Amino acid sequence: MKNETVIISDTHIGDPDFTQDRKQQFFDFLENYVKPKADELILLGDIFEITQASLLDVYRGATDLLMKLAEVALSGTKISYILGNHDLDFTNTRGIDIALPNVTVKGPKEQKLVVRREVPHTTEQKASEREIVSTFTSAEERTIKGHKVYLAHGHEYNHYFAGDPKRYDILVKIGAAIERTLGPEADDWILNFWEEVRHGISKLFYSSEETPGRIGGMREDLVSDILAARDILKFEIQDDKIVPRKEKLDVVVFGHTHRARKVKVRDDIREWAGEELGVYLNCGAWVTTVKMATFCVFRDDGSFDVYEYMGKGKSRALKWWEPI
Repeated sequence: MKNETVIISDTHIGDPDFTQDRKQQFFDFLENYVKPKADELILLGDIFEITQASLLDVYRGATDLLMKLAEVALSGTKISYILGNHDLDFTNTRGIDIALPNVTVKGPKEQKLVVRREVPHTTEQKASEREIVSTFTSAEERTIKGHKVYLAHGHEYNHYFAGDPKRYDILVKIGAAIERTLGPEADDWILNFWEEVRHGISKLFYSSEETPGRIGGMREDLVSDILAARDILKFEIQDDKIVPRKEKLDVVVFGHTHRARKVKVRDDIREWAGEELGVYLNCGAWVTTVKMATFCVFRDDGSFDVYEYMGKGKSRALKWWEPI
């Protein structure tokens, strides 16, 4: 019975990190989980890797996967495509038509977002003030299974990107050059090593009013996402001013960081206390640089969760994350 809305992100089809094994796992997921259970499949960005490969290359290397997506759509599952930073130019591609029935691609448009350009690194620092930034994004608010949900790939709010596509584009190009020179996973290994070093250092110094003091230092990407989720849940923009949100949001869903999460967002983030504002979900990724292939689910009964896909239609739910 098709009674689930399934959300995935960051397959990066066309990237060497989307290996043949992960491709087969994703193929199995579409056949044995999505097709029988999902009334809608939301693709939350970075599905195709067209910053480091051409769309034609992607098409040639994944024709069978595209045909499987077409089969899923023909089976009655609606497919909605929200673009990320690695496939943002998807709608501008010419010369190849891979349009599928029952599929909607939400093209990017200029929107004003509430973002922060920096997150704190030491006890003396605080997150930078909230800013209104105009950027091209496919982000949207919609109702899913009775919940008011904000959907975005998430790069728009990440402190590395922070509404500045040119800044992030440089980082993507550097990563592509490293991959071509040192191998397909070299850039991810270097980035993860650097993040672990900074995380280790931050355990000695990390504490501010914007982040949980008792955790002794969170990874920057999680700090950035939780701050963004809190701002989205609390505020909106009216007449170029940041004002308290009038209509309540329930859930913020991102991809981008490749790290699946399920977090109850609280108003007082430093002490991890105060009013519970809503929930932040991250769908994770399907590339080999992460151990788990993960996805989000919303059901007709109002429940939702983040799952690891185990194969042959089986999955297991991730636990709630909170500071320790």
